[in-house]
Amino acid sequence: MSGSASSGLPVTYTSTIPTICTAAGDQVTLLMAGTCTITASQPGNSVYNAAAAVMQSFEVKQDQTITFPQSADASLTDSPVTVSATASSGLPVTYTSATPSICTVSGAQATLLSTATCTITASQAGNSDYYAAADVSRSFAVTSDAPVVKKSQTITFPDPGTVRLDESPVTLSETASSGLAVTHTSATSKICTVTSDQVALLKAGTCTITASQAGNSEYQAAADVSRSFAVKKPKTDVKVTATSKKKDLRVGKRTRLVKAVVKTKKGDDSWIRSKTQCIYQGVVLRGADKERICGFELRKQGGAKRAGASGVGASAKEQVSSKLVVTATPTCTTDLKLKVRLKAWATGSRVSNWGRSWGMNDSDPVRCSLSGNG
Repeated sequence: MSGSASSGLPVTYTSTIPTICTAAGDQVTLLMAGTCTITASQPGNSVYNAAAAVMQSFEVKQDQTITFPQSADASLTDSPVTVSATASSGLPVTYTSATPSICTVSGAQATLLSTATCTITASQAGNSDYYAAADVSRSFAVTSDAPVVKKSQTITFPDPGTVRLDESPVTLSETASSGLAVTHTSATSKICTVTSDQVALLKAGTCTITASQAGNSEYQAAADVSRSFAVKKPKTDVKVTATSKKKDLRVGKRTRLVKAVVKTKKGDDSWIRSKTQCIYQGVVLRGADKERICGFELRKQGGAKRAGASGVGASAKEQVSSKLVVTATPTCTTDLKLKVRLKAWATGSRVSNWGRSWGMNDSDPVRCSLSGNG
C-alpha cells in the first residue's frame, strides 16, 4: 500500500474483512476471492489532529486454467464429434470454431463440414471469484474417409537369467507379436553392450537391456520392455583327478588322493590352496600325530613339500600353487578318516571349492597309537 498523510506522518492500514485479506505494515496478504477493504488511518500527534480515515476496496480473484485434450483426427462420417475441455475453476467452458468453413461448434458438439484442418478454441470468461482463463485451441484433421486404425503389438522378452562373464556374447530371443524386428539398447553400458541381438558382457554386475519396436504403417509402436539380469564371474576352471571316496585306503601304502590343475589363459594368475585333515575317532589330529598317522604329502609344480603336521597351517609357499598333488601314507586303520579340501582361483573367476574324505580298509586292522604331541 502507498497511502500518505499531508502531515508527513506515517499511515497505518487495517483490513475490514480479514477473512478476505489482512494488512501488516504496507503489505496486504490476499487470502481468498471476494472484496478486500483496507482502511488507511493517521492518529495525529501534538502538532496535527487525527486525519479522517480513508477506505479503499478492490476485488480479489483467483487464476484458472483450461485443460483441453487433443482430439483425434476424424472423418466427415464421424460428424458430429464431441470436444471436452475443463476449467480448473470448475466453471463451464465455451467453444468457438476458428475454421467455420471446415467445422462449426454448438455446445460441446463440433459439426464437420469439409476436409481440411478444424480448429476449436476453448474459453472461460471468469466470474466474481476467477479471472478469465487463457484460451486454449486444438486442431485436428478432417478426412473424407475414416482414418487408418493401426493394430497394437506387444514385445515378449524372456528373462535371460543369471549369466557368466565367460558366456559372452549372450543371444537375446525377444519377439514382437507383429513379427516386426525388435531393437535393443543397453542401460548399463559399463556392464554390457548390445549389437543387434548379441549382448557383450564386460564385467560382473547387473545388465539391463531394453527391447523396442517402433511400429510401421500397420502397427502402433510397442511398449518398451526391459530386462535386468546378473552377470557373474565364472567359477575357476580346475581339473581335479581324485581317488574314489568309496575306495578304502591301506596301511603303509602310499596313495595319490588328489591331483588338481587350474586351467587358465596364458598370462592369467592362479592358485590352489589345500587343507588336509587326519581324523581319529572323530578327533582332528595335529602336529606329530597327524604327520605320523596319516602321512600327507603335498607336491606342487614338480617340487615335493611335506604338509606333515601343518596342513592348513603350512606356509603359503607349501600350500599355494596352480598345480597340486596330495598323497597319503596312513600307518593305522581303526577309526581313521582322511580329508582333503581345495580352493582354486584364477584371474577373472570366482573361487572354486572341492572336498572329499576317505576311510581305511579294516580287513587287517591296525590300531592307531597317539604320542600325545598332537
